[in-house]
Amino acid sequence: MKFHTLAQLLLAPDDQEIEDFNVLDLAYGIEHFEFSPYNRPPFDRPTPEMRARLQSLRARLAALKAAKASMRRSTKTVKTVMCDCGHSIAADAVMNTSSGTSCPSCYDRMSR
Repeated sequence: MKFHTLAQLLLAPDDQEIEDFNVLDLAYGIEHFEFSPYNRPPFDRPTPEMRARLQSLRARLAALKAAKASMRRSTKTVKTVMCDCGHSIAADAVMNTSSGTSCPSCYDRMSR
């Protein structure tokens, strides 16, 4: 089931399945929401179940963010080549001139 607000998440029955994308969509609210007497009912006097639900959502959000961050850490290998100007640069940065290949810093000198 898709929850559109943090209130729906907190008031849902415990057996209700909450999808990962739903937790990530409501990440800001999960991280920054605090129960307070200034909130509207029932959040002005939360039940222990609601407090436990918020804590479990925060733990799940932290785990999802950690998993997402570890997936981004893969590095690309960059192929380097030796240009005619004598510099080694990434293959996609090589520039062709009338007197051979060059790096971008030597391009103006070699293109004359």
